[in-house]
Amino acid sequence: MVGLTLVVSMDFFDAVKNRRSIRSFKAQEVPADFLAKMLDAARLAPSALNEQPWEFVVIADQVKKKQIRVLYDAARSKFTLYKQDTSFLENATLILACTKSDATRDIISVALATENLLLAATALGLGSLVMTTPVSTEEQVSFFRRECNLPAGIIPLALIAVGYSTASSSQKESGMQGMRELSMTAVIE
Repeated sequence: MVGLTLVVSMDFFDAVKNRRSIRSFKAQEVPADFLAKMLDAARLAPSALNEQPWEFVVIADQVKKKQIRVLYDAARSKFTLYKQDTSFLENATLILACTKSDATRDIISVALATENLLLAATALGLGSLVMTTPVSTEEQVSFFRRECNLPAGIIPLALIAVGYSTASSSQKESGMQGMRELSMTAVIE
């Protein structure tokens, strides 16, 4: 059945509850229609003044993904972050989230669009991870500007990895054990 894509979708609250940061992906391509659905979900996000100040660039090229991994490893080392196997960058489809300006309202708008994209990925049965370290140095930003042909004024904010998780559902659930539950209190005057 080449060319057919099984569409799995879930209730919104299930997607919110089940979304996890995944760092282990199968070497399996994300179907183009799934990418289109995720990007459409991002496009439908609210934005300040309805400016929609975002640009999303899909990176599927293996050579570029290997180069991104090298830059990511260098940045992690520079910032003395914990050791991490970053091979997941080569198995995932990468999406660069960018803004058209560094105004706070535009950065928040891109964050809202990114969350829509992450929830859409979860609803489609995909794992995802949003990272800011890959766009934290001038060298990295220059790389993305050059390799992704970003127009002047477009600012990379985050790199999103999307793909089929290698983790079992029980492993995904165990990742929540350390998270504290927040109680919600309604204030009525």
